[in-house]
Amino acid sequence: MKSYRRSVLLLTAALLTGLLAGCGGAPAESSASSAPAPTSEPAATAQPALPETLQQVCDLGIADEATLRRGDDICTQRETAAMLAQVHKLRCGADSRYLNDPAVANSDDAATRYYFAQAMYFSAMETFYDAPYESWDTWADYCEKNEQPYIWPDSILLGPDTEGVVDCGDIWTRCRDLDEIQHPGNADKLRNWLDFGFVPAANYALLVYDRTDGTRVLSLDEDCNFRPYETMTVAQVAEAALRYYNSFEPAAQMVPYGETAAFDPSIITPELLAKETTLPDASCASLPAEWHGVLMFDMGRVTNQSTACELDKQIYEYEVQAVQDAGFNFIGLAFDFSVLQGPVPEESKLNETRLKELDQVIAWCIERDIHVDLRCAGLGGFKRSDSFDDWWDWNEAGVNDTGYAGEFAALWKALVQRYAEIPNRYLSFNLFIEPLSHSDEQYAAFFGPAVTAIREASPERCIIADIYSNTTGRPMAEMGVALSFHAYDPAVFCALNPENQNDAAYLSGVTWPYTDADGKTYDAEAVLDFSTPDRPSANELAALAKEYGVGFMIGEWGVFCDGIPSNRYPDETLYAFYKDTTDTMAEKGYGWCNGVWYGSLGIKADYPVITATTYEQVGNHACYIDQTMLKWFQEFNS
Repeated sequence: MKSYRRSVLLLTAALLTGLLAGCGGAPAESSASSAPAPTSEPAATAQPALPETLQQVCDLGIADEATLRRGDDICTQRETAAMLAQVHKLRCGADSRYLNDPAVANSDDAATRYYFAQAMYFSAMETFYDAPYESWDTWADYCEKNEQPYIWPDSILLGPDTEGVVDCGDIWTRCRDLDEIQHPGNADKLRNWLDFGFVPAANYALLVYDRTDGTRVLSLDEDCNFRPYETMTVAQVAEAALRYYNSFEPAAQMVPYGETAAFDPSIITPELLAKETTLPDASCASLPAEWHGVLMFDMGRVTNQSTACELDKQIYEYEVQAVQDAGFNFIGLAFDFSVLQGPVPEESKLNETRLKELDQVIAWCIERDIHVDLRCAGLGGFKRSDSFDDWWDWNEAGVNDTGYAGEFAALWKALVQRYAEIPNRYLSFNLFIEPLSHSDEQYAAFFGPAVTAIREASPERCIIADIYSNTTGRPMAEMGVALSFHAYDPAVFCALNPENQNDAAYLSGVTWPYTDADGKTYDAEAVLDFSTPDRPSANELAALAKEYGVGFMIGEWGVFCDGIPSNRYPDETLYAFYKDTTDTMAEKGYGWCNGVWYGSLGIKADYPVITATTYEQVGNHACYIDQTMLKWFQEFNS
């Protein structure tokens, strides 16, 4: 069972990566209706308008109006296959062999949730492999012979598991009626069960999401059941088919670094750049004390295993609005060059389609007077299906491999030249988040060429360098680059370990100022004075920045954990820490960025986990705002 579970889920994850990233296309235009012929008969009573989502389905040609007006009727397998076949044709530019198989598409039996999932999954497989669909064994053999990447998606679904514990996992730990999917009572009558099995299709349907709002094509119910044999109405099938249509990423437009276009002026418009703003100017010589921000990491991870609790890879306008609602004027926007090169990196090229998505996020921020600090979180060259361990190891090895410095500089130059016309008050660039350089000399050797390349593309650009380990910051200061410090000390308070992060008794006994096991007491001033053998303190780095005439900021700070606990420090402790830290940074003139925007310990959560607070859901999105924390930051930032 273990090997079967691994193989089917690895194939599902690889399929999800290849299909949704690589099979894009513009929808076919719907044909206009012809004018009715003259008649002496009385005019027919006007039909009521279709619901908005069903009208979209009709306009796209996924289903006709007559079918959609039977929205409450049980949908047949024939109608379901027809809708999915249209999505396949619109998005992949070809007819689906599987969905046009008479054994699949010609039944008037009721369509179930599993029928929908299976039809979607098998048709998707046609676009992922180079051989036509035949059977599960054929696909598995093909995958093995062609060395398709096998990966283990260990962080896909977020919610309560079968024991009621909220964390990340997959269908194997999330779905209470999994046995019903694996061992249906009428398996002998169900097509493809013996040669395929049921779980991969259901898992696939749970993974795929509508890129316009993050909604899953199908989802588990509140009791964590997939309900595989529940029938679907015409409207339910049409709405799920629309979500599936919207799950496809637009086709990649790969452009050589040197030919990367300027930002899209229809997104970041001249009027937007010329508007009045409350944002202060910024430069390498001066980082504003007025910067109060948060870290957003949605574009900063590329591999499956690093997705943590994020439900998708998109940044939506409602999230940027939530940042503004909390009173912040700064976003540290983490990105991986692999994301901008993806879905499948090509040598010395970036994906213009994904760059336009970045344009849109920047535009939303400019509109709301929010500064964007673009922070590199990955050196590039990876696909989502690659190993997280390999990705992590490369990000450490790469910054200590001077031979890669030229490629890294070329990537930065291409990105900076795209945004050269955006003023520093709206945009800055952080070379790399927490680089694990081995020495000052190595830091300068690797990042120096990138600094030179950035200045060739945008001479006055505000550039920031994280000073993290095994470096004093002096080489960057000598180059005139602003410096950033990450203040997560004392670590036992700020970086909760697995043993303590959900221990209510332990958490309730912690206070701020914090006294460690050795009797040393920390307040915010002590934290900013805290140094280690391989890193200066925040105050020492600020003094170095002043000596060289460059800017300084606290690039990250806060309390975080790896996981999704349902408890946290008491409000008295947490907000005493926040107030002491923010007051002290204000006294010193340090701008700052809180490193915990989402997750259990942030303002924004993908699931309302913490029991001792009140959440408000944003629309119908997987976005919940901690109202207690929101109000605290609103009051402080005001």
